[in-house]
Amino acid sequence: MRCRVGLKNSRNLSKEERGCIRGCVRLCLRSEAEKIGFSTRVDLFVVRDSEMREINLATRKQNKTTDVLSFPAIDFSHGDKSIADPTDGKVFLGDIIISIDRARLQAQEYGHSISRELGFLATHAALHLLGYDHQTPQEYAHMRLQEEKMLKKRGLVR
Repeated sequence: MRCRVGLKNSRNLSKEERGCIRGCVRLCLRSEAEKIGFSTRVDLFVVRDSEMREINLATRKQNKTTDVLSFPAIDFSHGDKSIADPTDGKVFLGDIIISIDRARLQAQEYGHSISRELGFLATHAALHLLGYDHQTPQEYAHMRLQEEKMLKKRGLVR
């Protein structure tokens, strides 16, 4: 299965950071390819805290910034059917929005690299687009396991 990660508004990122984000999302999509059974497309945006606050307010009624948001286009838990775009044959899974300001702050707070933090945020959001969630302790444990597995494959361990 093929996947495409459209990275937009990434001028605030280094080439390494852009590659890290794309690589983590692609790895998640490819690891789930058998399960989802189709080629995919994800759009990813990197924004500043001020933009993230506006998006969070408009979409979640939360007047604060956050590190990452994902907006799934398909609800796998409800058996939504996927429809491939006739122009490229890929199914649009949704949007990921990462706050570069939050990512930099959190990398510093947690004492790891910005690449590790961006990789984690991208992986976390990609898994949400693929139907993972963390509403129950079981879901949380399963999602964390998948996150760590993906990050380890990319060499982004703590």
